Amino acid sequence: MKKESHHQRFDKDFSSFHSSKQEQHITVMRHGDRLDCEDPLWKSTAERPWDPPLSDTGKARAFAMGKQFKDNLSAPIHRVIVSPFLRCVQTASQIVSALCTVDKNANYMDVDNEVKVTIEYGLCEVFNRRNLAGAPEHGKNIGFNVSELEAMFPDGTVETMEPICNQLPDWHERPESAKLRYATVIRSLAKRFPYENLLLVTHKMGVKTAVSSFRKDKRNHHDSSSTTPPKENKPI
Repeated sequence: MKKESHHQRFDKDFSSFHSSKQEQHITVMRHGDRLDCEDPLWKSTAERPWDPPLSDTGKARAFAMGKQFKDNLSAPIHRVIVSPFLRCVQTASQIVSALCTVDKNANYMDVDNEVKVTIEYGLCEVFNRRNLAGAPEHGKNIGFNVSELEAMFPDGTVETMEPICNQLPDWHERPESAKLRYATVIRSLAKRFPYENLLLVTHKMGVKTAVSSFRKDKRNHHDSSSTTPPKENKPI
């Protein structure tokens, strides 16, 4: 299996790997630049301060990254699987839009593009107070309107499927438990779609887990703030 993986988001936020048996390519990446990092006052009036959107810079960088994926990756992305947190959904939405553009024109979408999108709770942020500052006590009432999130993607790209995790983690999730969750979900997704190349849009710990759990050459952790996507890696 082959895997690819703020200040400027996308830096050191990639891991990439592939399966030599089935030539499945999987790219794991972190969301783009968060609005609360550029505007610290945003949280003071936000309805969901634990779930910030992307900044305009983050959206632009995500779209640019999608264009680079389309133009430079040797293996096309067939399916994008994304954490339900808004910053991840908006990152994935920009990338999918770029993958679906015709002749690099954002105003024209390829109606025959076969990229599919699915939201997966198992790729969510580490579920505790440290990572979700401002969340309700004990994580109560942290939920997601999946239909609203799915509506952010280009028409025809969303494909509903049975999730690997059908609910959010328990509150006070420890880093060790989160790493196990990420690794289990990544393996499960690879097995579920063995003939598809996947892009997983998740959080920092998810990318770190992809590198530590699956990459044989951990030194090639990609710096995604560069202008080119990751190079192909050897099979593991």
